[in-house]
Amino acid sequence: MVEKDQVVKAINGELEIRKKKVLNRNAFEALFSALSNPIAGLSKIFVGRNAAMSSEKQHITQNYIIDLLCEIDAAISKMGESIKNNDIPLTVIDGLIEAHGENVEEVTAAHIEAPVEFKPGTHIRASGENAGSVTGLHIGRKKNKDE
Repeated sequence: MVEKDQVVKAINGELEIRKKKVLNRNAFEALFSALSNPIAGLSKIFVGRNAAMSSEKQHITQNYIIDLLCEIDAAISKMGESIKNNDIPLTVIDGLIEAHGENVEEVTAAHIEAPVEFKPGTHIRASGENAGSVTGLHIGRKKNKDE
C-alpha cells in the first residue's frame, strides 16, 4: 500500500525534475508577452514563476490521481474476472437496506463475508437508540469478543 508521504515525495520529486523546463517556458512566454505589453511581461517574469510551478504541480498531481484510478479499475476488473473464472458465487445487493434497534448491544444493517456486487442506487442505513454499536455495512468476518 502506498502511503500519502510517498506520493507527496514523488510529486515533489517530479516537480523538481521539471522545474527548469517550466521556468524556462515561463520566461519565454514572459519575453514574448513583453513585446506587446512590457508591464505584463515583467509581471509574468517575477510573479508568473510561482503560478507556473503551481500549475505544473497540479498537472503532476492530476496524472498521479488518474494513474491511481486506472490501477483501482484494473484491480476491480481483475477481481471480477477471477470470480467469474473460478465460479465463485456472487451475492447481489440492490435497493434499500435499513436496520434500527433500540436498547440493544449491536445494530448491523448488512454483514458480508463473500464476494458481493452492489447495484447502482443501493442504500444501506443503520440507526439505533441506546445501542452499543451501530454499523451500516460490515465487510469481512466478525470478531468474537474473545478475539
